[in-house]
Amino acid sequence: MAEFASSIAGFVSLSVQLFDGCVKGFILLSAAQGFGRRAEIFGCQLEWQHYHLHRWATLAGLFKEPPELNTPNLVLIEKTLRTLEQVLTDADTLQNDYGLKIEITADEIQELHNSKRLFRGIKIFSNNATKEFLNDTARVYQRRTSPWKKFKWAIFDQTKFETLIRDVQFFNEQLRSTLHWTEQGQYTGNSCDTLRSLINLTNDKDLLEIITNKLDALDSAIQASARLKQRSLLLEILDDGPNGQGWLTPSRTHRPTSSLSPSGPSMIPRQASPGRDLRRDFKFLRRSSSIADQTLYHEVASYNDQKVVLEWKTLPQHTERRLKHRIAAVADLLSGLNSPTFHSLKCIGYLKEPKTLRYAYIFQPPKDDEFSLRTLQDLVAGDVLRPSINQRLVIASALTETVLQLHTAGWLHKSIRSDNVLFFQSRKADWSSLENIPEAYLGGYEFARWDNMLETTEAPGAFEHSRLYRHPLSLSEDRIPFCKAFDLYSLGCVLLEIGLWRPLLTMILDWTRKHLDSTSNSSHYRLPRRSTNLNPTGIAEWESIFSEKENFLYSAQSGRVAEELRFCMGRAYTGVVEKCLNAAAAASYVSVPPADEGCDENDSNLDISLDLQQECLLTLRSLIDHI
Repeated sequence: MAEFASSIAGFVSLSVQLFDGCVKGFILLSAAQGFGRRAEIFGCQLEWQHYHLHRWATLAGLFKEPPELNTPNLVLIEKTLRTLEQVLTDADTLQNDYGLKIEITADEIQELHNSKRLFRGIKIFSNNATKEFLNDTARVYQRRTSPWKKFKWAIFDQTKFETLIRDVQFFNEQLRSTLHWTEQGQYTGNSCDTLRSLINLTNDKDLLEIITNKLDALDSAIQASARLKQRSLLLEILDDGPNGQGWLTPSRTHRPTSSLSPSGPSMIPRQASPGRDLRRDFKFLRRSSSIADQTLYHEVASYNDQKVVLEWKTLPQHTERRLKHRIAAVADLLSGLNSPTFHSLKCIGYLKEPKTLRYAYIFQPPKDDEFSLRTLQDLVAGDVLRPSINQRLVIASALTETVLQLHTAGWLHKSIRSDNVLFFQSRKADWSSLENIPEAYLGGYEFARWDNMLETTEAPGAFEHSRLYRHPLSLSEDRIPFCKAFDLYSLGCVLLEIGLWRPLLTMILDWTRKHLDSTSNSSHYRLPRRSTNLNPTGIAEWESIFSEKENFLYSAQSGRVAEELRFCMGRAYTGVVEKCLNAAAAASYVSVPPADEGCDENDSNLDISLDLQQECLLTLRSLIDHI
């Protein structure tokens, strides 16, 4: 037994040594000089593979005290690490097997210049896996037993380097396969979280290009978010800063960052007018009514003899000259939402109603034949349709994923409401006899904008029903700029409607009337019956609704309403609703490393909402799988 334990200890010690050698190779190759930006791009790819190796080592136990290996296939681990170390550090192997020649210089790496950053410029302190990666890499460097001499490329071939990256990725996959399936899930989740943080924090076209096309993103949804942000840069919706290198204008959640060197041309050519002209001629529009309804928001019409869905918005006269260009840019941006992970209709253009300040985005419906359109607001107000828990979870998951995708790409929706959640089915089908609710699509992009405090903003709707879904901090006279947490608050309101399958307005109005009734006992409050639809009687009652709204939503987290939600959907779903409603409060208590760890003053504005959203989405998906 003692001999077996000694053998295991020897394997662990050898694995630590081989792992340290691999880390040395990753650092030296990713920092190798020569061949300019091409080498820097591949340096990012190497750093990404280094990150994967670190995730395996952490989950396997190599960074525990004392180190251990929580995997059964020790022989495969030793063989893989030994081969990987040779590939990354041996000059003869690089030249003979890959045709890549390096020269070992006399200069020694004195310190890790990027010990607090990933991809040479991005701080991600809100991501625990990334902090561990940076700190543990520094530990490996500190325990080196000999100088690390810098590399310089003598022969650098792009095709051959791609082969090297594929082989390194293969070795990482071999190591990942030795983990327990639950740890493999953590491995994948950590990698996806880190990529989302990178996309959200960078405004660098080159890095987004790498994430979109060069990295094994593990999740196509992440690459779709990167493409959306990349498209924003090409459309010049975002300020790409000096030298066209994608510098962010300072804001609540963004700081100037550039993952690659700020000199030299961008991989993506800058275009003077990169977007297509998507303005459409109003004369080809055919509407169901000859008299335009100025209060109409969603409208099914015909354009060029094709059925379309219109979303109308009216611009204030004093801002039309400035904001009409945003309408054109956002239409072009929405036309590129091809990934199903956005759960959004494809925009095919926009138009302006003559002699008015009204504009409309034109969307292609998911069905080409005659269709019927309903909103989530319509469905929850109905008295026949009673979807199962699974169906409601699918709707909730789709909306949560859409918001996560938009926020990852740096966009705010600003109009998440049940009347902006759309469902389509054949006109011949009966909505009251549906066995399965059609796929949900999130609309209402008329106020969507880039997440930047300096971005020109529009108040998203002054009518009372839209205010019902907005965070109170965005409604006051001294309101703060709109942020991701406010979108999550709106999402929480919609998820509450989905869970209880009742209109939000009806629930809050019923709550308000009963609490203003002196004969009512609040401790025995019960929700109104399903299919009940209430409307305020006037301005005074609307004001009462807004004064009682937060009390109602608080009860949805810890009172009688929460009890009903737990009864309908369970504790996990109720927890998701609570996290969304409290996102703004959670964002106020971000844990920030002290200044002596390399933070600058802007790190106090780090945004943790992406982590929260990913937790919510994983919870909803888990519920779908297990219910």
